[in-house]
Amino acid sequence: MDEEILYKKAKSLVNKKVKFYRYLYGYIIVNVCLFFINLSEIHGNWTELHQWWFLWVTVLWGVWLIFHYIKVFVLHDRFDDDWMEEKIQKEMDKMRK
Repeated sequence: MDEEILYKKAKSLVNKKVKFYRYLYGYIIVNVCLFFINLSEIHGNWTELHQWWFLWVTVLWGVWLIFHYIKVFVLHDRFDDDWMEEKIQKEMDKMRK
């Protein structure tokens, strides 16, 4: 593989990883703040789950973050340009038969 292409792919992957870590830091900071805001608003019984509204944000954002992690760290090279080109060639070969 050409060094320039390899460099561009590596740079793109590093940028995606940096973006993921920024999202992760934001997730932690925002959810800690939401926890303390929620904690300050609770009146009465602390064991009532419906009073912990920040959990909705934490869980839904966390699920999104998990999918983003999988995309960046697990499937990062599954659907790149080389993969697409290979699939296009296979489809063209099928059409020729």
